[in-house]
Amino acid sequence: MAQMSIADALAEAAAGLVTATWTRDKHGPQGAIFYRGESTTGWTYIVASFDIEPQGFPPGTRGHDGTARRGGVILRLTRELAEKAFRLAEGQPDKED
Repeated sequence: MAQMSIADALAEAAAGLVTATWTRDKHGPQGAIFYRGESTTGWTYIVASFDIEPQGFPPGTRGHDGTARRGGVILRLTRELAEKAFRLAEGQPDKED
């Protein structure tokens, strides 16, 4: 892959989210839920949703995190992209940003 900026790589990873096929992984610690996605654009994603109530957030509040990898490029998804990826993995309609 040619050298690109982080912003360009994130934009490519974001575009690939809608083409991904998602597989739910086993539950993690403290109710965490993980999905692995494979996109038609070559990106592989790992996204997680986890309980953040113990850190003082309102009951039922969940945090999201994720990564995207293609070739030698590994990115940490922004919170917004991790939330979008998790919604897509769960089969929920995508919200317009």
